[in-house]
Amino acid sequence: MSRTSGSAYAQRRALRRSWVWTIIAVGAGVFSFALLSRYGLLTRWRVEQQYRELRQRYEHLVQQADSLQHRIDQLLHDQREVERLAREQYGMARPGETVYVIPSDIHDLGH
Repeated sequence: MSRTSGSAYAQRRALRRSWVWTIIAVGAGVFSFALLSRYGLLTRWRVEQQYRELRQRYEHLVQQADSLQHRIDQLLHDQREVERLAREQYGMARPGETVYVIPSDIHDLGH
């Protein structure tokens, strides 16, 4: 083997080694960007998790709004239901009626 061919081989080997390290460095940079950047996979995962939580909360609130709207409609169209609530919650009575409050606990009797 001549001296020049050994030297050329060493140069090619050094060049190849530098290309390998360059590719590794670029690959690590691309991987880091894809995983950790503002637009990376971790950010996307967090945003999707937050979206799922907000969507679930939204659906719960829609159900709650529907339930409340049903209750409003019921109270607007059912006079007996309004009267029942007035009697039970506010102790109201019709003219001529007497309301008796019965304690629900023995301690309310004053013993």
